[in-house]
Amino acid sequence: INAEYMGRIPACGPPCITPKPLALRVCPPPATLAVYIHWPFCARRCPYCKFNTYVRASVEHARMSACLVSELQRQLARSWPRDLSVGSIYFGGGTPSLAEPSTIESAISAIRTQRSLSSDVEITLETNPTHIETTKLQQFSNALVNRCSIGIQALNDRDLAFFGREHSAAQAMRTVEVANKIFSRTSLDLMWGRPGQTVEAWATELKMAITLGAGHISLYQLTLESGTPLERDYRAGKFSLPNDDAMADMYEACSEIMEASGFVQYEVSNFARPGHASRHNQHYWLGQDYVGVGPGAHGRMSLSDSVRVATVQHLSPETWMNAVEQESNGDVVCETLLPSQRSEELLFLGLRTARGIDLGLFEKCAGVPLQKAVNMEGLSMMVAEGLMALDDSTLRCTKRGLAVVDSVLRKIML
Repeated sequence: INAEYMGRIPACGPPCITPKPLALRVCPPPATLAVYIHWPFCARRCPYCKFNTYVRASVEHARMSACLVSELQRQLARSWPRDLSVGSIYFGGGTPSLAEPSTIESAISAIRTQRSLSSDVEITLETNPTHIETTKLQQFSNALVNRCSIGIQALNDRDLAFFGREHSAAQAMRTVEVANKIFSRTSLDLMWGRPGQTVEAWATELKMAITLGAGHISLYQLTLESGTPLERDYRAGKFSLPNDDAMADMYEACSEIMEASGFVQYEVSNFARPGHASRHNQHYWLGQDYVGVGPGAHGRMSLSDSVRVATVQHLSPETWMNAVEQESNGDVVCETLLPSQRSEELLFLGLRTARGIDLGLFEKCAGVPLQKAVNMEGLSMMVAEGLMALDDSTLRCTKRGLAVVDSVLRKIML
């Protein structure tokens, strides 16, 4: 999610141009600040993955840790308001559970030197269900991590092998069992729409995942990202995917089975029991401020009451560390967000949520009413087809609309 806007702002540029103040006030007034920390290293690269990840024979843990601390202190010292507490910290990757627990602890400590943590702060760490990572979970908890996001991806060994995963289904279930005992909140990632997968098999697997006891489950349709080994194999005819009707039925099964089990669909791919929705991701979807630190991390943060910037850190770990050490700045991009960009982001992210967009807040943040920010002809068509709902206060996708949200957005975006 942190890389959602890769390509929406330039991938290169000055380390940080002087942000220009705008007449438009930063909006909405942030209640808390979120912090995203990217650990880019993996033990191996999965064939479907196009995230900013790297496999290295050895990792300079102490150097990475020192650079993370330095960048966290710099970014937090300049974000506004200065007294804003941190409500969410998210260690993503990559595979951050491969980092030393002391690195995680140092990063959290660096944040606390600059900002207070809210009383109910959510601190999430992504992990894979391999034995070496599972044994470290208690150490991460001791470092104040209180939410564990586990990349299961599948609960059958055939598909796990296809995905190039290092764990088995049994290891995945064991990791969830251990995590549930250590952390107050756990989340699982699963992918559907896999080669040879039937609706019935997916329903059975999903019900099995629910029994594992996590309060949050993310269900992602398998996407063939351009340039990945999986995409090349698909184009070479080495495997096929379920047809469109089967895909639609699998998505419908996601909603039906999850909701019947007490989960609420609060975003296209995310389901949570009451009180277990990801606070961090909601910072993204609701257009709130978040600091992004680490190779390739994106950020959106206010520097004053009239300046909000988009930041991107250097992609390569080595380039990023050199920049932090030599220039005291890991940013490759730092640009003021224009009202038109703000409008686009609020629409693109807000309409992926079940609650949709508050129209009054949208106008305050974007500087224009909704009617001037979207293709009204396309919007009217989407409402008429039952894919969107519009009233005096809210614009949202219907349940049918969420299933095809990318197509809906293409119809209404200018």
